[in-house]
Amino acid sequence: MKPKIVFLFFFAVIVSFSTMSFAQLKTGLTINGSPIGNISNTIIGNDPLMTEIRELGGTLSTNYKCNVSLGYKFRIQPEKPFFYDLDLFLGLKQYDYNYFFSEVRLNDENREYTFVRRRDVQFHFYYTSLNFSFNYLLYKRIYVGCGMEPTLYLSDSESPKFDIPVTLQAGFNWDIIGIALNYKIGLANPLSNKDFASGNLNELQIQLFIPF
Repeated sequence: MKPKIVFLFFFAVIVSFSTMSFAQLKTGLTINGSPIGNISNTIIGNDPLMTEIRELGGTLSTNYKCNVSLGYKFRIQPEKPFFYDLDLFLGLKQYDYNYFFSEVRLNDENREYTFVRRRDVQFHFYYTSLNFSFNYLLYKRIYVGCGMEPTLYLSDSESPKFDIPVTLQAGFNWDIIGIALNYKIGLANPLSNKDFASGNLNELQIQLFIPF
């Protein structure tokens, strides 16, 4: 995403917060997680083994494992039916991938054998993110919303990565707890490493909101 678009988004966030009445502010803890997600737009990198498997016609499979996080929510509702959420998150995401080639060949004695090349990798990211969303109350306690979530990814073996996924959500608010379903669409390439030239993380997440 172009820096100008990111700047304009955060400028709009600042202006929105500066014009709100904080008399309707509600805050609380969030618990978030799900095993549902996928990796899209993957392009194989230049690692020698990955390149060899690709040239041999190998297959790539990716497996999104999980995402879990703890957060803190600031909910501002100056007037119905609109309200705004600002969420801070600390969490963990995990995925693995398998790149595989198998072929039956003949050896020097014309005996069949199976020639195999493969790579199996498990990977995890620690991350911190800030999500701002605009929400609309559809009916009584049911709402829908959209926003953006600048995210910084850290891992043991890679340099820091950045993403700014678009977020879509639908939820239900009780007096003592709220529940929401969030879908996040990655726009940058946090998977870029020696194995992948690019790859986007997309995920579905369940959120419990416990206001104080």
